[in-house]
This record gives sequence, C-alpha cells and structure tokens, in this order.
Amino acid sequence: MNLVDDTKFLTEGWETIEGHVLPDNKTCLAFASILSMTQAKTIFEIGFNFGHSAYTFLSVDRRVRIHSTDIGMYPHTEVNAWKMKEQFKGRFQFTLCDSHQLTADDVSGYDMIFVDGDHTPKGMVQDMDLCSDAGIEWMLVDDYVRCMGDLYPKAVIDNQLDRDDFPYRKVREFYYPSTDRLNCMVLLRRYENV
Repeated sequence: MNLVDDTKFLTEGWETIEGHVLPDNKTCLAFASILSMTQAKTIFEIGFNFGHSAYTFLSVDRRVRIHSTDIGMYPHTEVNAWKMKEQFKGRFQFTLCDSHQLTADDVSGYDMIFVDGDHTPKGMVQDMDLCSDAGIEWMLVDDYVRCMGDLYPKAVIDNQLDRDDFPYRKVREFYYPSTDRLNCMVLLRRYENV
C-alpha cells in the first residue's frame, strides 16, 4: 500500500510544508504492524498538524477510529481536520485544544495514545504523564531519535522510562521516511497490563 499520492489533498495550496509522515509502502507496513501488535481500534492523537499520521492509520485499517487534537498554531490544521472528517465520516474526530488542558478523563478509554504534539521537554513529559494518568495500555511517541535543534526527544523519553513512577516499557522502535528525513517512533506498553 502506498498512500503518498492519496495524501496530496492535505498539502495542496500551502506554501510552507513541514516534515511529516511520508505514507509509502514502508510507512504503511510500520503503521499496520503497530495496529497488529496493539490491536488498537481507538486512537487518541496529540498533535494533528497536517494530518498525515491520522490519514495513514485510518487508511491501513478501516476499523480504526481516531480522535485528534491540536493547538492549531498553523492555518492548515483546522482546514485539514475538516477534510479528514469528510473523508473518514464517523471514524475521525477533531478537537482544537491545548493538550496540556486535557485531563485523564478526557483521554481514558482509548486503546492507544499517539504523542506528537508539544516537543519541548516539559510538554513531552506532560503529554506522556497524561497517558499514564489515564491508564492507557499503549503509547506511541513520535520523533524518538529526531534532532530538533538542541532538543533530542529520545533523551526525554528515555528519562521518562527510567522513572520508577512511570509504568511503561519500550516495546519497539519503528523507522519510517518523512518528507525531510528518516524518522522514528517508539511504542510503549504499560507493564502493569502485561
């Protein structure tokens, strides 16, 4: 499955295109593997941006439903959320909000949370702790080995995993091509459920 051409509607007409998931065969296989390993049918996504990750999950498994959130700092975010609602009727929901205003009750009940929002160390920790507080079994964190200026998300995530009060373990890393470089996401599982 190669969805690269199918996702052009998400970027057409925008001058600045940030790096995002390039849903080629390798990426689709990685996303399908994640869904197979987790058996996730409901995903809460923190950080929608252009919508490529949500589009890929929804396309590789037609049983999946996603609720995406984003702070909406770019004009394309809300426009693309409406496009996704139209494309995936009943399977895609979007909320414009700051993930740091969410509570554990807001995100409980999902099979997996996909963390790809605030990439500051404090923001990443808050989003991961939100998932933990909600008791979510599976957490997928994007940009695991990506360098973002002086920020290396891997160090923040690994520090979280070393905490005694953080009940998750690393299951597997998934590498996939993005538009600006090879990227990696890491799948975590709540070990209390293992």
